[in-house]
Amino acid sequence: MKSVWFFINGILSWPSAADGWTDQAVTWVHRNTEDGRGEKFEYAAGALTRRLLQQERAERFTRKLLCYMNDREPWRIHLVAHSNGADIALRMLDLLPGTETRLRTLHLVAPACDASFETNGLNRHLKDYRLERVFVHWATADKAMQMAQLSRRFIGWTGFGYGDLGRQGPQNVTAEVEARVAVIPYLSWGHSEFWTDKRFEGFMASLHRLTDNRLTVYRPE
Repeated sequence: MKSVWFFINGILSWPSAADGWTDQAVTWVHRNTEDGRGEKFEYAAGALTRRLLQQERAERFTRKLLCYMNDREPWRIHLVAHSNGADIALRMLDLLPGTETRLRTLHLVAPACDASFETNGLNRHLKDYRLERVFVHWATADKAMQMAQLSRRFIGWTGFGYGDLGRQGPQNVTAEVEARVAVIPYLSWGHSEFWTDKRFEGFMASLHRLTDNRLTVYRPE
């Protein structure tokens, strides 16, 4: 069975840039995996405007993903979503039709989405096996997530605040699905450090290794 990796950026990224981390990640998959294909879902959004077209982005991403789900040959589908991209990925899961569509893994990297697995729908999607495994990668020196936590507290009622899963870690995970959720801390890393020249190769290799191996549950200290 072939594999496809989807990469979704966060805010303040430029789709026209050929050297963005999503572009590099697609190239990495093509060069370093035997049966993998790389895809990217890119968009431009500012810190204060990202919510305006968020649902439309999720709908466009869902249509792209369904091209693989509706293929005659089954694909192993893996998602890697950074920051605001995590919110798009969760919205996409709510939009998928039927109950037979499954994703193998969802890697949420410094995710700016709701921390409660009951509220963000991940308890339900894991229970229904729409999604097999979730990895939450969080950076312990993530200043952007500190701001996200403040935004949720003070302007969350407007709908323009950010979620702070990347700071709190998973909350309200049910015992039924807990064994399929992994939390992986990156000590002293910042919000976008996963994609720097210094970290990129090692982090991509780690994503691939975690996805191929049996799930190991990590708990931050």
